[in-house]
Amino acid sequence: MSKRFLLDANLSSRSRHWQQPEFESAPDHWDDHTVWQYAAEHNLIIVTKDVDFEERALRYAPPQVVRFCTGNMRRQVFRAFLAETWEHILEVLNQPHVRLVRVFADHLEKA
Repeated sequence: MSKRFLLDANLSSRSRHWQQPEFESAPDHWDDHTVWQYAAEHNLIIVTKDVDFEERALRYAPPQVVRFCTGNMRRQVFRAFLAETWEHILEVLNQPHVRLVRVFADHLEKA
């Protein structure tokens, strides 16, 4: 079964990378609890920049969380970064017992 993802409102869904069928965007008006519940009920991995989801991922499971800790990047730079790192992110998500993947500009961390 392929992985499916829910983009938190703090990430722009306009990137071509996110325009694939495995990605959906959370409505802007959803609070963190609603995003979490929806992702859990629909077996989605949350993709975010929000530290609140990191804290939830470490306390509760599922869903898994991918948290970008890259700071502000220009869209073009972020797109190139995604193209370079996304497959590695997926590999880490597939490892047993991984609840959280923190994505930094120069490395990944898992928890």
